[in-house]
Amino acid sequence: MRFFASTGKELFAEDRRSTALVWFGGDAPIAESSMVQFHTHYTPEETGTIRLGFSTVGHGRIFVDGVLAHEASIEATGTDLGAAFLAPPSASVPVEATAGVPLEVTVELDLAGRAGALGNALAVTIGLEADNTDPEALINDAVAAARRPRSPSSWSARTRASNPKATTAPPWSFRACRTAWSAPSPRPTRAPWWW
Repeated sequence: MRFFASTGKELFAEDRRSTALVWFGGDAPIAESSMVQFHTHYTPEETGTIRLGFSTVGHGRIFVDGVLAHEASIEATGTDLGAAFLAPPSASVPVEATAGVPLEVTVELDLAGRAGALGNALAVTIGLEADNTDPEALINDAVAAARRPRSPSSWSARTRASNPKATTAPPWSFRACRTAWSAPSPRPTRAPWWW
């Protein structure tokens, strides 16, 4: 990603491996920048229509293979500053994708005129938006998935294979913690307050 001044001069650049980004001050010159540009390549796994987009507060553009695909101004909903910053609305555009063929995706966000408590802060997420054009089909898919028989988790299968007496619950579950805390020990400890 790159931060630009109003003159077009690049002020700051960095590589990130995430598409959900948050800055609170730091090295990125958000308050001094006029625009921030995110650039990535996305290779679809399936052929069909996908919805590429971004989630932030402000004005932005999304380019696919160098062509402007969508431009939008997103405004915060509600009065909760934290929610407006960390969970803002999104804008997306349908794009025809071919399995295995990379798409060059660029998102530009205008930063000029940002002021106030979050003048030097920025939160943005770039990615695929769920296709909700057919809500009834989504509900039917969810019902079908819920009715499918479930197989044991890979953790349970591995644990039972290596130790038949082990609990089938993953190690972070309440039951597993309770079992571990209540097991006989030569060095007893007190259980946590929430026990």
